[in-house]
Amino acid sequence: AIIKEVLGLYEPDRGVAKRVEEYGKLVVNRVISAPEIPGARVALTALEGEMPLFAASATPGDELNRILTARGDAHFFTEIFGWPVTKKVAITSVLEQYSIDPAKSVLIGDSIQDFEAAKSTGIRFILVSGKNGHSFCDADAVIEDLTTLLPALAQVAGTE
Repeated sequence: AIIKEVLGLYEPDRGVAKRVEEYGKLVVNRVISAPEIPGARVALTALEGEMPLFAASATPGDELNRILTARGDAHFFTEIFGWPVTKKVAITSVLEQYSIDPAKSVLIGDSIQDFEAAKSTGIRFILVSGKNGHSFCDADAVIEDLTTLLPALAQVAGTE
């Protein structure tokens, strides 16, 4: 319907599916080639082996794995969760499967959905606000990017 409305073209279902697949590939390739959030690699390297790390995203699971593998980041994570698994389900699964105390856990995220998932599972939350510095929730800490993650994590986890 969108193709007909926007482009004025009739597209059979398989044509639409092909366009969706092509668009998906373009998006994944752009994400793979995008610059990292400042401090991401340094933080992941510092935390690797110190504690289990998990990734949860609204990005479809297959695409998320492809992105993290292509960027050379998949090895940092004990498990990677993507859509259709919700962040709340991923967190609950990790806490149960690995016998992790929610009080000793922190979610680092940039969306209201991340905040809600953290709070609904009883874990703390560090908001990565980006350059605008806008805090839209009652996060335990707010950081602009990941260059200050390690001190924020120490503060939130009470290990300063």
